[in-house]
Amino acid sequence: MLSRSRPTTIRGIAVSHSGRLGRVLMAKAWNSQLRADIGKKPGTAPPPPGVDYDTWVGPAEMTPFNDNRSHDKRHWNWNFSTGDMGNDGANQLDQARWALGVGHPRWTSGSGAKYFFDDDQQTPDTMNLSFDFGGPGQTPQGIIWEMRIWHDYGLEQIDDGIAVYGTEGFLRIGRWNRRWGFRMFDKAGKMVEDDQEGGPGFHMQNFVDCVASRTRPNCDIEIGHLSSALCHLGNIVHRTGRNVAFDGAREAIPGDAEAKAMLKRNYREYWATPKEA
Repeated sequence: MLSRSRPTTIRGIAVSHSGRLGRVLMAKAWNSQLRADIGKKPGTAPPPPGVDYDTWVGPAEMTPFNDNRSHDKRHWNWNFSTGDMGNDGANQLDQARWALGVGHPRWTSGSGAKYFFDDDQQTPDTMNLSFDFGGPGQTPQGIIWEMRIWHDYGLEQIDDGIAVYGTEGFLRIGRWNRRWGFRMFDKAGKMVEDDQEGGPGFHMQNFVDCVASRTRPNCDIEIGHLSSALCHLGNIVHRTGRNVAFDGAREAIPGDAEAKAMLKRNYREYWATPKEA
């Protein structure tokens, strides 16, 4: 959730919270970029020299080494990762959730598929999901997630970004020409504010500062947990092929044993195995 420390993103989120957009009812987050085809590598092989593969696998289930599920390619293997939704997408979904000021969704619906790549990737290359927020007495709000990792022309002029929609205007947060920032538009679609900047690793500096000061970071563990939950719920919808209701207070999926089982994973016992609540 790198953007929690980026000044332009902080200012853009402040616009979303200021009332200048009117009633903010929806945000859209997307991951639109061209990923590499990893090809097909059947079978297994010895780990590279110097790699402690047992430690590399960590708490995940032990799977014999294959280069197409190691290092960065692990992102596309369910045993080790979450696909690009939980890789890059966690950052954009965090911004969208931050802009709306919401926590856990009530419903997650939509679909995911592997349309483009014919390789060893297990995770989808295309996703379209909706997250519904707001219970009784709360303002109904929604987040839309779009992912297409098979082209390089972006979406709404941005490769990975968000849009925040209100009754009086909207804004986009992302990167233009390698400069991060936000652009605000009025109801007629006229741009009324353009705030961009380059800059170093603000997020890493915040971490170092918090280590020294023992203060809470801009993105603490609870923030990360709430935003990561959207990624897991989206993947559960994709893998089960059906919509999922979520009880945020209990962090449980009621009435769906298959989906509920996907809220956790099987850990190797000698690693830190979470205990049941």
